[in-house]
Amino acid sequence: LELEGFLEEEKDLRRVQEKEAREADFPHQEEKLGLRGRLNAREEKDLAVANKKIANHSATMGHLMEDEKRLRTEHETEKEKLETDLTQALNAQEIATLAAAKAFKENQELLAKVSALEEIKGAAISVMHFLFPGVVVESSAGPL
Repeated sequence: LELEGFLEEEKDLRRVQEKEAREADFPHQEEKLGLRGRLNAREEKDLAVANKKIANHSATMGHLMEDEKRLRTEHETEKEKLETDLTQALNAQEIATLAAAKAFKENQELLAKVSALEEIKGAAISVMHFLFPGVVVESSAGPL
């Protein structure tokens, strides 16, 4: 019984010592809680700043994506316009080349006819000189 009583007293003594230790440490605990509160407030502020930066970044990315889409559309439109212009220019060049080839052919045919007429004229003058010796034949270019 004495031993039980002694153990009870020891337990009581320990409880009292622990309680006193806690009470003595209470200001230190308050200080820890105050620091923790300030750290939590700082973390919340940092989190709010980070969220604001993320929101700004998201908005900026949204604007950049819209700009990219607009620029791609403009690029495609400009590309289609240039392709159309190039096709039209090539068609116009082809038409001009065909027209030039036709004009060249017509010119060659006219030169051949002029050459043939020159030969006929030369032969006609020879015949006239043969048939009418001494007679001067006049033309728009002068005497023949």
